[in-house]
Amino acid sequence: MNELLQMVGLGFILVILVMVARDQAKPWADIIRLGGGALMMVVLIPTLVRVVNDITRIAALANIPGVYLGLLLKVVGIAYLTTLAARIAYDSGESGVAVRLELAGKLFIVLLALPLIASVTEALLKMVPT
Repeated sequence: MNELLQMVGLGFILVILVMVARDQAKPWADIIRLGGGALMMVVLIPTLVRVVNDITRIAALANIPGVYLGLLLKVVGIAYLTTLAARIAYDSGESGVAVRLELAGKLFIVLLALPLIASVTEALLKMVPT
């Protein structure tokens, strides 16, 4: 809970700094926004590590094969990374780039999932009598 409060506080401070800088010196507002966003991501790293460790521990308890856990973590990583990149592009006024980033993320997720989809389809076809 303390980490969340730190993030919210940091977010409010960042918003105020960007608003003040936007009125006083526009180029500094962009630098503050990007630097503050990077700082927020660095602050989130310990929480991210804790989440990955907990997911790994739960998967081990449930006897979920590492292949599926790896796929899940890659998909979540791609989703978060492309969303972050797209939001930065939107904030920079580059909506065309943002849309293409979102599309690329979705395509890479489908690409990662294709072997799993093929395996499930193959298993289902084996169960259907011919």
